[in-house]
Amino acid sequence: MAVLFSDIRNFSTTSEKMNPQELVSFLNEYLTEMTNAIRPHGGYLNNFIGDAIVAILARRSISRTRSGARSRRRSRCGSDWSTEPAACGARRSAD
Repeated sequence: MAVLFSDIRNFSTTSEKMNPQELVSFLNEYLTEMTNAIRPHGGYLNNFIGDAIVAILARRSISRTRSGARSRRRSRCGSDWSTEPAACGARRSAD
């Protein structure tokens, strides 16, 4: 079993530039995309904390992810596990 902790780099700085409606829309899109990336790997979403995600992955999920299943599914907001803000269109960070 593994626990994934993920959040958005520079979220506070980015969110301060958004109005409330933009921020809610951005977070909804980001959290949906990340959820859609975690679940196919057998991940269980334990918690959302603001922009952070806590997910639990079974051992079989980890080995499938390493074997290349991750490369077969890319979300619009980045790779399966790594996304940076700026309305899901900015430069992606590395795993």
